[in-house]
Amino acid sequence: MKALSYHARVGTIPNEFIGVHDDYRVKNHFLFQSPTEAGRALSQRLKEYQKCPNTVVVTVSSHQYAVESEISQHLASLLSLPQETILARKVVLPLNKLPIATVVSGDKVVYEKEVIKGMNLPEEQLKQLIEEEKSVMNMDLERYHLSPGQFPEVSGKTLILVADGLCYGFTMRSVIKAIKEAGKPHRIIIATPVAGADTVRQMNKYVNDVVALEIPKNIGSIAHWYRQNVNVV
Repeated sequence: MKALSYHARVGTIPNEFIGVHDDYRVKNHFLFQSPTEAGRALSQRLKEYQKCPNTVVVTVSSHQYAVESEISQHLASLLSLPQETILARKVVLPLNKLPIATVVSGDKVVYEKEVIKGMNLPEEQLKQLIEEEKSVMNMDLERYHLSPGQFPEVSGKTLILVADGLCYGFTMRSVIKAIKEAGKPHRIIIATPVAGADTVRQMNKYVNDVVALEIPKNIGSIAHWYRQNVNVV
């Protein structure tokens, strides 16, 4: 089946783009052979940004940096654009895994204030959970030879935020919030090989454009859309 592309510039998704794959397990759903292939396909949908001044491809990575950066690197190379990286890690409650914050590159923390308030979480416990995730992020920075404490310059920029897939979009929303707190970008575009239809609708509230090659109703696990295991943003 040919890859589906839709630029979600409006608040709704046309019916013909919903339910093309009602279930991710259908036999003929589009499968990305590699992150490089996904980056190449995305570059075809983003040709308008080729060599555009003040435009940056940004890898948004929560776990699987090698996969996400490969997509971004290939996309940036084909569009002749610079590339930056933002790492992000969810801070969750140990028992129910409820997200209460997100640690983002540059020593930034985005809090889920209503959730924290509703859980009546002690401040010391919150600090401890955040520090644990910061420690893991620092190990990731070292592992991938990334500069610690760096956050991309965003003011006046067109940012193409790249993820390997969007299932719920929690981490991506947190990164977008951190970006808007850091400066005033000219435009924000999300580029991803696959995103759930409901998530695309939600993301469209926060960014100028969502570019996805596949928009299934029931996305399932992001890993099912690749020949290799990947994680969810």
